Amino acid sequence: MVTIGLVSLTSPSTQEVVIAEAEGTELAEGYDHCVSSVQRRVSMALGRNDLYPVVLLRREVRKRTGPMRFQGFFQSEHESRLIYRCAYCGGEAAIERTKTYPEFRRDGGTLTIIGDLKLQL
Repeated sequence: MVTIGLVSLTSPSTQEVVIAEAEGTELAEGYDHCVSSVQRRVSMALGRNDLYPVVLLRREVRKRTGPMRFQGFFQSEHESRLIYRCAYCGGEAAIERTKTYPEFRRDGGTLTIIGDLKLQL
């Protein structure tokens, strides 16, 4: 899955994800400039002031404990934990639970796509 040039935004006040495609000039200026530029552009286009980027801070890798999980036919001695910047406080946040797209929608979630993108399920 290619994600270069895509920026995810969310709102701390709603259950919403906005996925936007960066423009060439935004990409040329580097990651931080690209994310803030896309955030400004999308917020202005949607008339919003509550959208914040979903920023991956780091990936923590640790030795697996307990039973192995099925991951295709590959067994791993290590497991990863992704740490994001919290949209509420700016601190650190780890994923507590995951949902499929249909579950997200059923629970009231909204997905907005900006750019020449198509969601395939």
